[in-house]
Amino acid sequence: PHANFVLQKCVATLEPEALQFIINEIVHGSAERAAKSKFGCRVFQRLIERCPGAQVSQLVEAVIADFAVVARHPYGNYVVQHLLEHASPQHRHSLSQLVERDMRGLAADTFGSTVVSGALNKAPQENQLSLARALLREDGLLVFIACSKHGHNAVIRTLQVLKGAEREEARRRLLADESALRASKFGRSVLKHA
Repeated sequence: PHANFVLQKCVATLEPEALQFIINEIVHGSAERAAKSKFGCRVFQRLIERCPGAQVSQLVEAVIADFAVVARHPYGNYVVQHLLEHASPQHRHSLSQLVERDMRGLAADTFGSTVVSGALNKAPQENQLSLARALLREDGLLVFIACSKHGHNAVIRTLQVLKGAEREEARRRLLADESALRASKFGRSVLKHA
């Protein structure tokens, strides 16, 4: 369990070219397994922060290939959120599209909802708007996740991202089910922003 601290220190101090051996080991082992490991996810995140996109591309592609599983995992969700912030622009866009396509499934999952919230905060600006619209399109989903521990942040961010008529529609849907929101600690927090 302590080797991850050594590897994280290597990633923080060595030049990216010198880190290729770590990337190779993860790729030849299982990048998806490393992303879901309590300790491996930390090393994975540090590599994404420090190395150029081309160098870590295989790691990112492995997560994208197994996105549905990694995004719903207790540790893997942190890797996905980190990729939404630090990966190459094309990978960030691809990940945002995956979140958008699986909006209902992710939002209904404890760890997946943190990915939805992270995507709405960390994805490229144009993808944030698309994600907010996707959340609004899913019937009943806005109120459902507004009452959840991790999902309520996604709803607050949705209200910030949407403008004009779309924002008013989101507010209308939330206020239409105000009693459900008032019954929830997290829902009451959303009402303050509605």
